[in-house]
Amino acid sequence: MIWQKVKFRLYNKSLIEVSQEIDGYLAEIGLNTDLIIINNMKNIEATSEEEAFRLAKEIANKFLDKLSWKCNYTTEIKPDWGSFEYMDPNTGQKSNHHLCFVDDNLTLIDKVQIEGNSKMIFNSEGPEKIAGESFDAESYFRRGKLSNDCFDQFRNFYLVVENISSFICQKKNVGEIKEQPMLELGLQECFQNKLPDLVNQANKVGIVATQSEVIPQIASFLYKDNRCCLSHAKEGGNKKKVPFNLKDEESVKKALPLMECVAKSFLAYAEKISAP
Repeated sequence: MIWQKVKFRLYNKSLIEVSQEIDGYLAEIGLNTDLIIINNMKNIEATSEEEAFRLAKEIANKFLDKLSWKCNYTTEIKPDWGSFEYMDPNTGQKSNHHLCFVDDNLTLIDKVQIEGNSKMIFNSEGPEKIAGESFDAESYFRRGKLSNDCFDQFRNFYLVVENISSFICQKKNVGEIKEQPMLELGLQECFQNKLPDLVNQANKVGIVATQSEVIPQIASFLYKDNRCCLSHAKEGGNKKKVPFNLKDEESVKKALPLMECVAKSFLAYAEKISAP
């Protein structure tokens, strides 16, 4: 069979029309729809519906990762619905099948034509096209946005920064360094032309610093005062932040806007230096 496209349902409707080419496939989301379509599937070497479906889902998740930080649209694929369209090479006839996941296995649930409300509709201009390489860090960002727990949000946003800081070190041929200096290097690279913005963000969390002081102070605040306190729970002299402790939770919530701002800036910088 010749694969044509795969469709998935999303939890939230989109307020944007957007598309992206990823690894030769075209991912699309229409305005005010909860549907994502992966097109250009005809060249894949999949021997089963399950294999084609899983490949398309990987592409869809890369697309959703990008949209989370770049377009402020964060959602997940529903686990219980999808469809694929293929063409019979002998007859040229197209067929639409619905699939669902049952215990992590795909099951064909019917062979009916897709309902009209499942069709993708764009305005006359078509979807906005976005570009850029895909990064693991984008997945951490979307996971953070999907969480309702401030501790999980902060940890995932910090993983964005940690991942891209190490990427910057590789680009600059910097050897192994400790985590806080690595974070400082990342901040220097990402905010070298935006230090006043960084100072303003620092002020919002109570950090009073000049442009020359702001990077080490923010690095210490994000790493020592938050990341380490969320990742370690030893008794004794080490600080820790405890779930359901109102003071600790308020402290993390206060730090979240700065952490998210830094994570987005790192993602934009990584995309920029990876562009061909």
